[in-house]
Amino acid sequence: MLRVPAQARVLMVATVGLGLASLAVAAFEGGLSSLTTLALLATAVVLTELFQVEHDEHSLDPLDAHISSFSTGVHFATVIVLGPWAAAIVAAFGVIAVDPLRGRGWSKVGFNASVFALAALAGGGAFQLAGGEPGSLALPGDFLSIAALVLIYNA
Repeated sequence: MLRVPAQARVLMVATVGLGLASLAVAAFEGGLSSLTTLALLATAVVLTELFQVEHDEHSLDPLDAHISSFSTGVHFATVIVLGPWAAAIVAAFGVIAVDPLRGRGWSKVGFNASVFALAALAGGGAFQLAGGEPGSLALPGDFLSIAALVLIYNA
């Protein structure tokens, strides 16, 4: 069994704690306001989380050195349609529903769900700070808001 350094354990526990706290707040801040739309997006995130693009260890591009998921698009759509709190819930739900099917332990599932929830929440906050309004998208005027969402989500 791999021994995790103490600093890494602290970071993992802090991330999971912050993720759980953000999900608790999300439940009270309107993250559950539109249950029908939330259910559709939750279904979409599970389906997209099931499909991953595996990394290519022979690629010269360092960006190919990780696994990508199509679920990121659903996280972005949730921010744009319902807002950052709902996006945090949807992002965490996708991981919680799918990662155990891949044999990942609950500590890894909790960490991954927290990271996705916090990324969606931060990206959604940037979207709103840049002038984006959940439930209303006017292009090309909202390109800056979408760029802020993508930039902060991926930071």
